[in-house]
Amino acid sequence: MLSQKYKLSRDEIEDVMKRGKSSKGRFLAVKYVNGGDAAKISVVVSKKVSKGATKRNKVKRRVREIARKFIKEGRMPNGSFVIIALPDALDALVADMSEDLFAVLNRSTA
Repeated sequence: MLSQKYKLSRDEIEDVMKRGKSSKGRFLAVKYVNGGDAAKISVVVSKKVSKGATKRNKVKRRVREIARKFIKEGRMPNGSFVIIALPDALDALVADMSEDLFAVLNRSTA
């Protein structure tokens, strides 16, 4: 589980969505603001991905776990990140989503 210090507050999410830059992959899109002391994330899965809350929550849990591993391994750059799941994320393998997130993060911080 992702600890509280790595989660964005509601105000921080709104700030990232308003003034952040974006990068998009096949399964995930990321809105981000570089900088800060540590990586902080939030995961958004809209009803466009699935009408059922159970399926949306499954995607959200998978993405959070991928981000948690990236933070633990030091592969997540410092900054505020809102990770947005795209409709293809519903049927994607965790390994594919992990590769996609890594590629999107590399583009966003380059």
